[in-house]
Amino acid sequence: AHTRLVGHGVLQVDGGGGLVRVYAGKDLASGAVTAVIINLGQTATTVSLAFPPDSVVQPHHQLYSLSAWPHATDMQANATALNGRELRLNADGTAPILSPVAGSGSLVAAPALSVSFAVF
Repeated sequence: AHTRLVGHGVLQVDGGGGLVRVYAGKDLASGAVTAVIINLGQTATTVSLAFPPDSVVQPHHQLYSLSAWPHATDMQANATALNGRELRLNADGTAPILSPVAGSGSLVAAPALSVSFAVF
């Protein structure tokens, strides 16, 4: 699943620091770049991503942020939120449609205590 989402190629990316970790990969077939942003802090932050000059990165992104539900700071929660909404199976047991939040530029919102995937 990691290779399918992030891709085979590993990219250098700047933007992390302190309690924020940033990793990036490139799907060699489609050219999509996915940044994985882990915010270990108790407060939301905005991350400015910087990719190498030779990387072709789209000027917009789709953001998928995972956190605890109903309170992101509850590390004993037994439910998960996707982009601030509870993530639940459909009534028939199938996975729901995973809808991203659209963003532009290299600034990416990182909610408190979350793992986010920004797909460029």
